Amino acid sequence: MSPSIPPEVLVEVDPLLLSRELFAAISMLRKRTSCPLATAVEQLTWRSQELETLHPAFGEAEAARRWRESAPEAWRARAREALDALPHPPVAIEVQWDGDSFGWSLDVFAILPGASTAHPRFTCVPLVTMRPSGQTMGDARVLAIEVGQRAQERWGSLFYFPALEESPDEPRWWDTLPAEPGDDAGS
Repeated sequence: MSPSIPPEVLVEVDPLLLSRELFAAISMLRKRTSCPLATAVEQLTWRSQELETLHPAFGEAEAARRWRESAPEAWRARAREALDALPHPPVAIEVQWDGDSFGWSLDVFAILPGASTAHPRFTCVPLVTMRPSGQTMGDARVLAIEVGQRAQERWGSLFYFPALEESPDEPRWWDTLPAEPGDDAGS
């Protein structure tokens, strides 16, 4: 049992962790113990690992989730499935890097025609998020290019992958377009 999380708080936090309500678990722990965010994240990471041992079904689900996030075969299957499920041909396939406290992710999006809250003319649909490590970094790049080429061949979609190396500062695809009257697209 986590010695740093009081037992009366574990009773409230464990169900949240087991249902993968991570933000709610962090909020609950911080509210009940007044700990800083970094401490809450660290303690809940340790507690999640303990729960994987205490609850074998949860452990198996977490192992499967980690595989989906880190295995090139899983990325490829997810990307193909998501591409095939699109309701309309994409205007573009966009690849963007993102970073957080767990490392880099490479996100592949389909940009569909039609307004959204993010843009007045386009809608961004996530296809796959890859969390590559050192040995799978190249696999993630190759797969992103593969998805873009598949969409180009199938629909004639544009392919936008501005940075092969990790960089969160690249513009969105639609920000590279000339502005049209009535929208704020373009740079």
